[in-house]
Amino acid sequence: AQEARILARILEDSHKPAWLCFSCQDDELLNDGTPIAASIIDLNQHPKIFALGVNCTHPGFISGLINTIKPLMNDKKIIVYPNLGESYDAITKTWVGESEVLFNEKLVLQWIELGADIVGGCCRVGPIQIKKVGDAIFKPGSPHKSRNNCL
Repeated sequence: AQEARILARILEDSHKPAWLCFSCQDDELLNDGTPIAASIIDLNQHPKIFALGVNCTHPGFISGLINTIKPLMNDKKIIVYPNLGESYDAITKTWVGESEVLFNEKLVLQWIELGADIVGGCCRVGPIQIKKVGDAIFKPGSPHKSRNNCL
């Protein structure tokens, strides 16, 4: 939360639009323990920030986070790009846990239905996962195709 406030001050002198995202420990709290709602409220009126959201967060928390963020947003876009759902073990320098099951087309379509405007992936989400998600969004007859979501 403190880093976001510092970045918001820096952006005041910028001539470019920006987005700002938070990494979260669950579906309510940033990794530093601050409620995401408090940070969204703090930044929602910032004139240079066009999107707020979540990155490098477990995909299982994204739906709850969107549900928290959406009612607090004015005209800003909601952006989500979670990780694959694994955990990094710094001692063994390996990724552990489930992966593909947690970042999948069904969940991404749910995030769009809940209000995500921009969707992508962070750690360990690669071209294979993005292609599957893109295929689901842009398949013929998809109601999501017209939402112009970015991947």
